[in-house]
Amino acid sequence: MTSLTQAQIAEFQGIASYAPSISSSDRHSLLKATANLLDEDDLQSIARADYGNDTDEHLARLVDIVRLCEFALAIEMASPRRSGTDPVV
Repeated sequence: MTSLTQAQIAEFQGIASYAPSISSSDRHSLLKATANLLDEDDLQSIARADYGNDTDEHLARLVDIVRLCEFALAIEMASPRRSGTDPVV
């Protein structure tokens, strides 16, 4: 294993200081941190990832997820195949 130089450690600490806080007590913290990294082009690329099928619908759901930071609610509403017995996390 190679050891890091002091310069590499300082560089990493500088980058890490800008990273958003992710907390196990805040179930939306990872979603919020990720959503802040995405722009419109990213969302369009993700929406097209289903072989281009239903791109507009996927994009609308993704915009809701990013805007509201409510992943489970958006997925539950967007998934007609979901049985009512599965827990939403």
